[in-house]
Amino acid sequence: MSTRISKKHRQTALAAFTITLTGFAVVVALISAGGSTEAGQSKPGPPLGHPPTSRTLSSATGSTERSISTHGAPTTTSSTSTPPSSTTDAVAVAVGVGDCVALDADAVEKATCGTGDAAYRVVGQAPENDQCPSDADRSSTTDHGALCLDIDWVVGGCMDVRSEPKHTTCSTGAVRVLDVKVGTTDVNSCPTGDRGFVYDQRRFVVCVNQL
Repeated sequence: MSTRISKKHRQTALAAFTITLTGFAVVVALISAGGSTEAGQSKPGPPLGHPPTSRTLSSATGSTERSISTHGAPTTTSSTSTPPSSTTDAVAVAVGVGDCVALDADAVEKATCGTGDAAYRVVGQAPENDQCPSDADRSSTTDHGALCLDIDWVVGGCMDVRSEPKHTTCSTGAVRVLDVKVGTTDVNSCPTGDRGFVYDQRRFVVCVNQL
């Protein structure tokens, strides 16, 4: 037996069903709008980086005496510096990063790298002395700012570093440069030789053999 519904009842039921569908559509629309709003919200970006750390200069014109680290020994180096000088060195010829220089009492002269006169290599230039790396071997103040200097290490060559560094023959008392290991402060990274000069801030080791 089939059940019949009057036209009036059908219209009432249809209206109620339409209201229900409309309410469902509104709910769906609200959910969709809420989802799109959440997706559209801007998220905070990464925090700003810290400003560069200021670096300490060993000496304005004084040299740094480096101790040699040995295999198995601590990789830190002790250093002593002469008191900063108030004089300003005169630069005879314009020099830039990568150039080598010879120093005397009151002047900086450009020199050929790897030769006897080239004690230091320019590794940086800075407006002020305290902007040189703290592990630089030496710095020199000029009329144009500060020159940041490292010993002119040449792989295969020998240096006398017992006082002011200088290129020398490979004889007793000198050190022979075997390799330069970048990205480490561990003297044990030197595959050959028994010693190394460690540069902590810039993270490299000059591997040497004591003659």
